[in-house]
Amino acid sequence: IAATYFTAIPAMFLLTTLFLQLGVGLEPVFAGMVSIGFALASAVSAWYGGNLVGRFGRPLVVWGLGVVLVSVVALTVVAFTVPVDVVAYAMAAVMLVAGIGAGLVVAPNQTLTLAEIPTRSGGLAGSVGQLGQRIGTAVGTAVALSLFYSAIYRDQGSDRHGIDVFHDAYAYGMISVAAFLLIAFALGVFDLVARRRLRR
Repeated sequence: IAATYFTAIPAMFLLTTLFLQLGVGLEPVFAGMVSIGFALASAVSAWYGGNLVGRFGRPLVVWGLGVVLVSVVALTVVAFTVPVDVVAYAMAAVMLVAGIGAGLVVAPNQTLTLAEIPTRSGGLAGSVGQLGQRIGTAVGTAVALSLFYSAIYRDQGSDRHGIDVFHDAYAYGMISVAAFLLIAFALGVFDLVARRRLRR
């Protein structure tokens, strides 16, 4: 779950920033500020998620993944439908909601992952989890950027131009983000069902 989640999230940030810089024409500093709400919201919800995971368990992670997945779809819809002069504000609002979901994923999932690991093996187990996240980040970024730039190069020389090209590129890249999040969501549901069967 952690590996597939981190395959999606860094790519989502990168694609959104590229869309706002290259497509909308925002300065890099302003394009980067769109994700501040995500960071703040995820920090707060991670604190709550860490406290609630002992009570709710895996469903908390699944709900968080669901919120992030819906937010990715919403970001793509916003990119297509909201006027260029206010699209950054709309994306910032969606990122804020995504951050709430993200906080319910990372910290609670880490707690559940390490819950049954002996204390003496905790460092090794944590490092293996980090390795999965780093590999996921590298793979997800490569896949998303390949789709993003292939859409741009495909439209070169065609009658499509301007923001329309970047709408397509952003949508193609975000399809990979949504696909990896869907895999993480499916793994979360599978683990949830398995844990309930084990209790019975």
